[in-house]
Formats: sequence, C-alpha cells, structure tokens
Amino acid sequence: MTEAMATSALSGLPREYEQRYAQLQEELLALQKSIQEIAETAYSPDRTVAATVGARGELRDLQLDPRVYRTTDAKALAATIKQTIWDASTAVTTRLVELTRPLLPDSVMSERELEETLRSRPEARR
Repeated sequence: MTEAMATSALSGLPREYEQRYAQLQEELLALQKSIQEIAETAYSPDRTVAATVGARGELRDLQLDPRVYRTTDAKALAATIKQTIWDASTAVTTRLVELTRPLLPDSVMSERELEETLRSRPEARR
C-alpha cells in the first residue's frame, strides 16, 4: 500500500486511529530493519567451526580453524559443519520469534514450544 493510499484510507477516521496507525507503521518499519540485521553465529563444541546465518537462513560466513585439518575424517567434519550451521539457524529462528512475538496472536507457539520443536527435528540430532 502506498502512503497516498494509506492516507486516503485513513481520512474520515477518528484522530486516535490515525495516530495508532502511524505508530504501528513506525513499529513495523523498525521491526523490518531489525529482522534484516539479524545474524547469529554458532560454534562447534571444540570451537574449530564457526557458522554465521542471516535472517533468511542464508549462510553468511563459515570459518574453519586450521586444527580441523589434523584429521582426515571428512564425514565427521561435514557433520560438524552441518550441525554448527543448524545451531546458528536455530538461534536465528529464536531471535525472529522474540522480535515478532508482540505482533503474534497468543495461539502461536511459545518460545519453549518452538525450541522443543526445533530440537526434535532430525537435523538437530548429533
């Protein structure tokens, strides 16, 4: 909706509705900016892998400590990388829920329910 359309849609409404609409619009723009800036970094238990994931689930950064090359177990390294990325994605999801919780109806799952759901997914198992 364009600003002109929003303004014409508001004409004729009581002043308090116009003010509330303007406040909600500001809050939503701030929320949108906050969401765009979300990034979470997770570390493997031995801290040899660090993965940073953005709000859309995109891998923004992956760092491998030189110690990962001490072993030739490629499958174990791949599993560690995958789990670390999963952990960062889970942290992003939790942050998104925290940011949007005030705007969501009570029927949406709680943070604890979300964490339990994420932990129960096969990808979360080490």
